[in-house]
Amino acid sequence: MAKIILAIIANFVLMIMGAFYYFYEFEYKAYLHAPMQKKGADIVYNFAAGARVDAMINDLHKKGAIIKPNYVKAYARLAVDSTRLKAGVYQIKPSVQSPAELFKMLISGKTKRVKIRLPAGWTLAKVLKSLGSSRALSNSGTVLDEAVVKSKLDIKRSNLEGLLYPDTYLIEPGMSDLQLVKIAYDHMANVLQAEWENRSSTAQVKNPYEALILASIIEKETARPEEKRIISGVFNNRLKKKMRLQTDPTIIYGMGDKYKGNITKKDLHTDGPYNTYTRAGLPPTPICLPSASSINAALNPAKTQALFFVAKGDGTHSFSSTYKEHKKAVWKYQIEASKK
Repeated sequence: MAKIILAIIANFVLMIMGAFYYFYEFEYKAYLHAPMQKKGADIVYNFAAGARVDAMINDLHKKGAIIKPNYVKAYARLAVDSTRLKAGVYQIKPSVQSPAELFKMLISGKTKRVKIRLPAGWTLAKVLKSLGSSRALSNSGTVLDEAVVKSKLDIKRSNLEGLLYPDTYLIEPGMSDLQLVKIAYDHMANVLQAEWENRSSTAQVKNPYEALILASIIEKETARPEEKRIISGVFNNRLKKKMRLQTDPTIIYGMGDKYKGNITKKDLHTDGPYNTYTRAGLPPTPICLPSASSINAALNPAKTQALFFVAKGDGTHSFSSTYKEHKKAVWKYQIEASKK
């Protein structure tokens, strides 16, 4: 009888061991080393510093990335050193990655990098607003104040307009807008200094900041790279002759929210620091973020006799060396064109 009982127990143990082996090899192990989902869409996931691994697994289960969360939790407890997991924003590919590969990625710290674009021609206010709404930055939902930027970055200049370099920045998600502003600020300082050191002797600006101001005006006047040095030549000629720049973009900038799409005669005659029709010389600050090509053009003006230019309506300009020629161009490209 005892032998029969022992045999039954032995068979039962063998059955349990067989079931466990089957579970381990064909269920648990197979799942951990196979793609988490056959058709799962990519997920951008923020694994925050100090976050619990079980909470992450639950989140990914709710998002449909992990089908068997208990298997993954068991694997994390038995085979993963949670102290080695690095916080960050990751791009998870459930249709490609296995749970084991997911943890390898979290240990490697290979986070998803995102692009933040600061376009040339944008104002500082527009840049700060855009950064405040970016989901890739840690301060999402709040707009950084210019005074805070100057204080925290220890910038002595009274106005930050134009001091950030327009570019597409590849950043780690979770970076703050202040960190990105610092990068763009330093980048502009380096570009401006390099261009200043290689300036033409014909440039009429007295220092790098004046070059930045003129470059911002050029940036707003034309999007055509081939015209930038010519327009710079016009402005440099005017500065040399003590003529007023009479450029509309400075008027528009000075009007701020009052600008509704058109400049009136009243606007042209309303004096202010940015009215280059009523005041000689450059305005007090840049009016936008100028590109490197505009900075280069400001410091390397084309040799030209032109003192005037008018938009032709196709993105290019007509240049004139006398006011008489300029009046004819205005009549042709603006007055007559508006009648058609």
